[in-house]
Formats: sequence, structure tokens, C-alpha cells
Amino acid sequence: MASPTEPLTIVLGIDAGGTKSRALVAQRGLDGRFCVLGSGLAGPGNPLGCGVQQAAEAIGQAASQAIEQARHAVGDPRIEPNAALVAVAGAADPVTRQRLTEALQRHPALGRCTVTPDYAPLFCLAPDGEPAIALIAGTGATALARDSDGQVWRAGGWGYLLGDDGSGFALGRAAVRQALADRDSGVEASPLTRALCEGLGVDDPADLTATVYRSSDSRHALAALARIVCEAAETDTAAQSLVQSEAKALAGHAAGACRAAGIERSPASLVFAGTLAIANRVFREAVTQSLVASGTSLAACHLAHDPAELTLQLACRPSDG
Repeated sequence: MASPTEPLTIVLGIDAGGTKSRALVAQRGLDGRFCVLGSGLAGPGNPLGCGVQQAAEAIGQAASQAIEQARHAVGDPRIEPNAALVAVAGAADPVTRQRLTEALQRHPALGRCTVTPDYAPLFCLAPDGEPAIALIAGTGATALARDSDGQVWRAGGWGYLLGDDGSGFALGRAAVRQALADRDSGVEASPLTRALCEGLGVDDPADLTATVYRSSDSRHALAALARIVCEAAETDTAAQSLVQSEAKALAGHAAGACRAAGIERSPASLVFAGTLAIANRVFREAVTQSLVASGTSLAACHLAHDPAELTLQLACRPSDG
């Protein structure tokens, strides 16, 4: 992040996740507000999912697009960001973060970039100096708790092989497994099963298996089904049960992080991020209800609709120390 003594005019913020990397270039006004000049979109930027080199290439591509748009918008081909912050899924590990930083800093626009875990900008939505919870539920999922001193504890988010409980992947996989189990048992297809088949363009639930395995990216193919499950949960009890199960799992991770942070009885702001959480009210409500039932005390609830915008804010905050 930038030094508090360094004047900031042009800021580059990038949110790099397991599905896409989104970059914004903005001008910061004297009132602290941002005017977006350009944006860029590229492929996955999670180094744990696609490797450091591929992640760096995607992030660099998104950055280049955003900078080029900004130059065109203001009619100045010399524009360069004064500060750049890249929030990356998978960057909580210091070794991975350092390797990615070194790879990114070879990019012309990212020579002085700061790399931070993807959850860090989310806490910009919560009041400073107060307890907060951040729940990321997209393709993967993780729960984080911040105490009043700014220390962050993490729970879950171990990846799809070890358990991305409460994620789009977990919800989509659970739905397909239920559909296949019902078929094997001779149970009539539920409204959810029929919706899954329609969504994937198959007539028989048995064909779901081949469709998933033929996908070039089975993990994201399953995560994409979470939307169908949440829509079905408005009326279908089978879908409701699946949503409740994954919501309870994510809330359990959140409660664990709160206990580790010592804030389980302190009213905490709740920040939701990730496609599953942001796009599906039924999932958010189920998570919130599970948290309250576990005894976690909640204050205001916030939705991180565009984490890339939050990276702009964090890029302009003074560095710790």
C-alpha cells in the first residue's frame, strides 16, 4: 500500500479469484472518492488453482486492459498508476504471495504492486477498530474473523479436495450427488433434479455424470449449478435441505474463526463476498440464521458487490508500520 505522504492520483486495484481476475484503474479525488477510468477482465488469478505463472499472466492481462482503457478515456498514453494493489485468492500463504509478487513485478504496470490476500479489502466495509466477519462463498469458500486490534483468523477454505464447505462447488456437487442417488434408488426425479437436467441440457439424471466429467473444468461446472439449487430452494424442499446444509457448514467455520479471534460474543459486522453469497439471498439468509443460532452476535451486514472497487480503497490506506 502507498505511503501516507505520497500523493495519489491514479490507482490500480485488482481482485484475482479462482474464476476471473478483474482490474480497475481510477482517479482518486480530493474528497476520497474514485472515478473509474478503465477496467479489465481476464482468467483465473488464484496461484493455488492455476499456478503462479498462469495467475500472473491473467492478472497482468487484466491490468493492461484497464490501463489501456484509462489512457484512452483521458487521452493521455503516458498515464501510469501511482499505486497498485492486487488482492488474490490463495495469497494468504506467505511463500505463495512472495512468488506471485515477484512474478507480477516483472509486468511493466505492476512493478511496485502490493499483493494481499483476497479477504483484506473486504474489511474496508466494516468500521475500523471493531470486530468483523468476512465470508467468501464463490467457487470456493472461506470464513474470516477480525478482532478489534485488526488481527485476522481464518477457518475453512482448504480447497475442493480437502473441503470447500459452504462453496458453490460443494453445493453443486451435493445437488448432483443427490440427483444420482435418487435415480439409483428408483426415486422419482425431484423438481431440483429436473432443474439440474434442464440446466445442463440432459434428459436423464444418469447423464449428469458424463456431462460433469466431460467438462474441461469440472470444479467450476459444478459450482455453476449452485445458482440452480438456490433458485429451486424457493419452493423445493430437497434444494432447501442442501442449501441449509452448506450454509450451516460455512456458518460453522465462521463461528470457529470468531472463537479463535475471541469475538464470538461481541457484535460484529458481517461482510458477504463471492458469487454464491452475493447472488443468492436464500443462501445468505440461511448462513445468517445459522450464525445467530450458534450464538454469534452480529451487527450490520454488508455485501461486497465488487471487491475490485474495495482494492482501490485499500491501496490508498497507509501501510502498517
